[in-house]
Amino acid sequence: MLQTSAVSGDRACPSVMVRSAILLTLPLGFIGGIIAYLSAHHHWGIRGLSFAGLGCATLFGVWSQRWQAKALVSRTQVYYPGLFEQTPLGWGISQLEGRLIEVNESLCRLTGYSRAELIDRPLADLIVPGDRIEYQASVYTLLTQTQRSLFLERRLQTKPGKVIWVSLQATLVNSPDRPPLLSLIVQDISQHRRREQKQTEFLANISHELRTPLTAIQGSLGLLKAGIYQSHPQKANRMLEIADLECDRLVRLIDEILAFERLQTGQVLLPLQPCYAVSLLEQAARSLHAIAQNKAICYHIEPSTVQVQANPDAVLQILTNLISNAIKFSPPGSTIWLKASSLPDTQQSCRHLTRQSVVFMVQDQGCGIPSDQRSVIFERFHQIHPSGVAAAPGTGLGLAICKSLVEQQGGKIWVNSQVNQGSTFFFTLPLSNGEKNFDY
Repeated sequence: MLQTSAVSGDRACPSVMVRSAILLTLPLGFIGGIIAYLSAHHHWGIRGLSFAGLGCATLFGVWSQRWQAKALVSRTQVYYPGLFEQTPLGWGISQLEGRLIEVNESLCRLTGYSRAELIDRPLADLIVPGDRIEYQASVYTLLTQTQRSLFLERRLQTKPGKVIWVSLQATLVNSPDRPPLLSLIVQDISQHRRREQKQTEFLANISHELRTPLTAIQGSLGLLKAGIYQSHPQKANRMLEIADLECDRLVRLIDEILAFERLQTGQVLLPLQPCYAVSLLEQAARSLHAIAQNKAICYHIEPSTVQVQANPDAVLQILTNLISNAIKFSPPGSTIWLKASSLPDTQQSCRHLTRQSVVFMVQDQGCGIPSDQRSVIFERFHQIHPSGVAAAPGTGLGLAICKSLVEQQGGKIWVNSQVNQGSTFFFTLPLSNGEKNFDY
């Protein structure tokens, strides 16, 4: 087992040993040279002494080389345990049959097990049973073929019972004086796998969302082209209306995707100007009035005179998205409350609101957001799927775009929600320069 606790006290030893060897070798070599010179010009007895002197210097030179080699080994023993323990990646060493003989602290944190619990335990025991056979087969291939290392991605179950995705690199380490071992480097890639899964779902959603309007357009135009409604002008006009609506839907979808990409790459500049907050609320509500009316949903907009320093088009896009979601998830006949106000520090309702901020609020009476989804709803490709509610169409980019637009204007966005009691979305924007009135 690697020991690191006693290393610090021996750090100076290798350099001391090397310096001592050099200091002793130089004078002995010099003495041997003097004796050799005397032997060339004097009596044979002295010449015998020269051979003894040279022999002594040679032996001491060999001894000094061995001493320096020992110092190098000692230095390796000093630094290797530190490297093993301080690396942020989980690192273990196992015998060929799989049992761990050494682990570092990072691997203990990753798995939730202590060092004593991992030693003499096969790493395969921690692999999820569904992945275990494939993992063991891969390691067996490493031992029986010419390759020296392999790279795997498998699921691992931690001691608390949580299943995580890990990347695992196994390398065969051969040594002339000991049996071969396996070096195992383990890294948690669960977050990366979640991003990949969301991107896969996003592509599936995009394919569906693009296909739906295109199919409707194709069907409507196909019927008109076939002349089926030549004698029925009203039905023909209806087909044209359907095609037109689906074209609008397709354009909005593509615009949303392109807008998000531009925001992510920093290609969008948002010039700020003073705007009346209530005017923005009223304009966004009017744009969605027809959709709300279809569900008999009414708005309640609180009057306000507060101004924000913001980009009006960006704020309208944020509000339109939030109100659209509120309509989508609200029951028929319910109410949606819209409000914008500034509050002094003594009456602030949250940590995001300061004396120089205006908070916008969109509150509904919908199904609410499950607690396990509230922390990720502003991530891209994420869609809300409340229990008992049919999945609503969308790309999963709306709230991510809202978050990016709010933050680019110097604000914050968050949500308070309870299942079956509705949700309230808040976002802040800077108070307009010179604005000093507070709304209560």
